[in-house]
Amino acid sequence: MTLQSQPRAARRFAGRVVVAAVICGGGFSALAAHAEPTPAPGAQTYDIAMMFTTPTTKAAPRLRVRATEQFKVQFDDKGKKMTAAFVLTPVGTKEVRLEGTVECGNRTPARPILLTHLGATATVKVQETGTPGCELAMVVTQAAMGVPAR
Repeated sequence: MTLQSQPRAARRFAGRVVVAAVICGGGFSALAAHAEPTPAPGAQTYDIAMMFTTPTTKAAPRLRVRATEQFKVQFDDKGKKMTAAFVLTPVGTKEVRLEGTVECGNRTPARPILLTHLGATATVKVQETGTPGCELAMVVTQAAMGVPAR
């Protein structure tokens, strides 16, 4: 059996520095992975104010989305999953097309396609026989350049 001496203070310090650097690097990479991506120059971004209404709940999320990328909102209403997922596509300079699905705890999701003017309210009412249904209202506006997402 060979006896080994304890590491010197400088070696212990260097080990602590390496461990701290690895931990900090992992933390910064986790933050970068969750950072909101910056739109490419010329990419159109939109703000969407939503009102999701059921007989027992109201939810009013606000989103910043990029054109042609899917966005999704989901919440729970007394054990029933409420979901809206859409893709926004610009149509000219003053209108957008919203195509997606709305689930209100029912068996079959609705698949609406909405064409609306910027700043106007687009509404979808979903009801299936035997279910209370839900209503989703959205107001889409073009995002101001350089303004961070809310």
